[in-house]
Amino acid sequence: MKSKCLRFGLMAMSVVSSCWGLTYFYMSIDGSPATVQTQGQTQFLLADCAPLGSIAVYYYLDLDSSGTIETGEPLYFAMNFWDNEDEFPPDMDPTPGAMNILWPLHMPPGHYVILGMEGSDAISFPYHVLEPDPLLHSISGRITFEGITPPDPAIVNYIFLIGTMDPPILMYAITDEWGDFYVNWPGDTATVFALFIMEVEGYAIPDMPMFHVDGHSTGFDIEFFLGGGLSDLRMWEDGIESTVHTQGVNYSFTMACAEWGHANLEFYVDTDGDGSIGPDDWNFFDRTWYIEDNMWTDEWYRDIDDDPGEITVSPPFHFPPGNYIVHAYDDMASEQISFTVLAPDPLTHSVSGTVSIETITPPDEMLDRLVVYVSDMWHETIYYAFVDETGAFTCNWASGDMDVNIGIAEPYPSPLWGFSSATSHIYLDGVYSGISLFVPYIAIDDSIHIVFEQDSGLWDIPQREIKAVYLDPVSGAIVAETFFPDSGEIYIPVRLYPCGIVFEGTYSEFIEHNFLSPYDTLWVTPDSFPAEYHLFASQCCYHFKLKLDGFEPDSLPMTGIQYSLYGDGPDGQRYYSRAKMYIQLEGEDYVVSGGRELCPATWTAVLPNPLPAGYIPEVFETTFVIPRVDTWPHMLIAIPVHFDNISEAELPEGLSLNVYPNPFNASVSIDFRSNEPGEVSIEVFDMMGRRVTALNGTIADKGAFRARWDCKDSFGKNVSTGVYLFKINTPTETRIVKGMYLK
Repeated sequence: MKSKCLRFGLMAMSVVSSCWGLTYFYMSIDGSPATVQTQGQTQFLLADCAPLGSIAVYYYLDLDSSGTIETGEPLYFAMNFWDNEDEFPPDMDPTPGAMNILWPLHMPPGHYVILGMEGSDAISFPYHVLEPDPLLHSISGRITFEGITPPDPAIVNYIFLIGTMDPPILMYAITDEWGDFYVNWPGDTATVFALFIMEVEGYAIPDMPMFHVDGHSTGFDIEFFLGGGLSDLRMWEDGIESTVHTQGVNYSFTMACAEWGHANLEFYVDTDGDGSIGPDDWNFFDRTWYIEDNMWTDEWYRDIDDDPGEITVSPPFHFPPGNYIVHAYDDMASEQISFTVLAPDPLTHSVSGTVSIETITPPDEMLDRLVVYVSDMWHETIYYAFVDETGAFTCNWASGDMDVNIGIAEPYPSPLWGFSSATSHIYLDGVYSGISLFVPYIAIDDSIHIVFEQDSGLWDIPQREIKAVYLDPVSGAIVAETFFPDSGEIYIPVRLYPCGIVFEGTYSEFIEHNFLSPYDTLWVTPDSFPAEYHLFASQCCYHFKLKLDGFEPDSLPMTGIQYSLYGDGPDGQRYYSRAKMYIQLEGEDYVVSGGRELCPATWTAVLPNPLPAGYIPEVFETTFVIPRVDTWPHMLIAIPVHFDNISEAELPEGLSLNVYPNPFNASVSIDFRSNEPGEVSIEVFDMMGRRVTALNGTIADKGAFRARWDCKDSFGKNVSTGVYLFKINTPTETRIVKGMYLK
């Protein structure tokens, strides 16, 4: 068997598809298939797909001219093409399921890899662009940015297009550190324009200048000016501009920004009422809300204005009566307006009561900074109220009779009190009083001290990136989360009821690059919990690849096969993870590899049983050790196909290939004899000569052997009733035998 070297990165794949799929994808230059193009030649992209389907096309810069896409090679351009679409660029082939795209885009001279994908099917080919010789026309010039003096790396590799619409010709232009660009221009003289496809943060895109090309034209200069930034911040109540807002009435904030830009919003309590943010004013939510123009972005809001460059947000929360300042800003500008919130008159619904904090005797300034909320059960409408220094609060409600939650809003002033446990639920249908919210003090005796340790890896893992998640012991649902502090000792509170605790990263990518141990759930009760708990974080120092030797590429699905990984760390840590095996192309060889970054431990990889297409690994699990190091080497675990040894008596005399039973149903044994060790392939064909599947492997010695086929094709589907041919290639001979499959 040929040796196979594994590499990271996106591999070129040539995939044999089922009924519909990407079976061919190539470029035609001046009517002939080609992978070399001189700028200016007529070029077509040809592909097949599902009828009225689509393919995605990616242009990668081939830095090492290897003809394959390697890690670090940049994506230059991407676009979707639709079968029988008449929009630009049009599909010139009216046949459903076939594409013939007149492609007007001309890349700069260099080496590329073009990748086409339809679903999981992918085909790629190398693509070399040559400069015209002789060069009859060219365009050169400089792009300048206000406030940037070249040479400057900030203006390197700005990409834009120069072209014409009739006929459609688009030439890529790329700047250097001086902002200079140079573009070959094919064909006759023409009037061209510049089309900008990259936004430059903080700059307004210039108008598209026109330019007449006649020979080698210079001086095609374009200047970017700093954009105007955020402006026109206003507040509205029921569609009327106002800076006075009544609780319970619809209100919104509007502002102008760059098209598809963004804005940041902060809400300040205007303590002194002077209309500007001062040292005594405080951020009500202790956070900044980020809004993207024309996009969903965060929890409670969306931009409800369909006009690009305009942002309108209508918050579901209502501030307590008082004076406020909304601060809006982007990368270029900052604006603020002051507004006043009034209580509803008449007040038909409200909740009043007191907040008491264990060990705190009112009046106390700690109480004065708390905020109480009343919300519907889904937190889609929220009303806030201030708490005074005696603990008293009154929260207005203007949304009618409803079941509501009452609690203390974040952020809390101290992690040593159980604010999240100070909640109440009532049916609010009038004016209520006497609601008491009690906040217990969490002493060290009621907490678990977390001892956090980690490997001396390639970087430090901040403890703030870890959280404790509390689970209900019956349903397994998450009931609460506690985030680790930025620094210092870590204490997590024990809940008032039995629960499970697991430790996770605060974002999804955490577990992909780091491992926390133990993985097991910590079960605790208010009366039984450890005083100290050790949490160990280990970084991924190896990339493990699981390879199955000897198979046809269609014997495993393109979606991959998931397998499990169990690890025992050097200091008693226990890990669990999952990974997938995928098909990859290495030169002319296919391999199945499943990558997973693993930390130092003794690992066991467990494959699912059975595997599809009758593929039989020698073992379904393998164990290996990754030592504790600070580098990123690779490890390869090979699992060869297994052929059962059988006695010579089981193979009829004079036969070197036999299938049994015959006819067969559900599965069939394929017995063969070989006089030498080496590679063995067993191919299954139908009576039309189409290959159904293949089983490949290696035998270590001469003798008689048995393989098994589960009567599934290379895609894992059951085959039809009929006659099949079994062709075997051993180190000593090639034989063919017939077999009948009956359902």
